[in-house]
Amino acid sequence: MDEINTSFKEYIESFKQMSIPDKRLEIIHSINEITVMFDALAKNSNIELSYLKSNEVLDLKQGNESEDDYLEALLVYIENAKSMIGEYLIKKNEI
Repeated sequence: MDEINTSFKEYIESFKQMSIPDKRLEIIHSINEITVMFDALAKNSNIELSYLKSNEVLDLKQGNESEDDYLEALLVYIENAKSMIGEYLIKKNEI
């Protein structure tokens, strides 16, 4: 566990050195990793999950979008991850 904590601390220190646009992209990427993990778990259990759809994510432009655009897209990505986690847990319990 110490190795994981050390890696995490290094990751956070690297994150602190990033530009704001790069930090924005890294946050979106991290949230998408959660979605991908649950999608993989679902596929492993032969469970099909659905994604929430929203045009707000189209406004992301390499981390240079407006604060409103970024926050709207971020909320969509978070809600999508929550929805997929919930859907996975419900369907997993039905098996």
